[in-house]
Amino acid sequence: MDKLNKLAYFKKHSKCNIVENNMCETFNSWILAARHKAIITMLEKIRHKIMDRNIAMRQFA
Repeated sequence: MDKLNKLAYFKKHSKCNIVENNMCETFNSWILAARHKAIITMLEKIRHKIMDRNIAMRQFA
């Protein structure tokens, strides 16, 4: 079976809002400390957290 036929059976959207809601809640709790800062500071803190997480996942793999 070629790749095109395999992809025909998969949907690109979520069938359940619970998964999306859980991801949003997790992200919001993850950035809770940065949310109360000024916008530039908040974005920098979030960027640093994401970069640190990417480094940790890369080292883990």
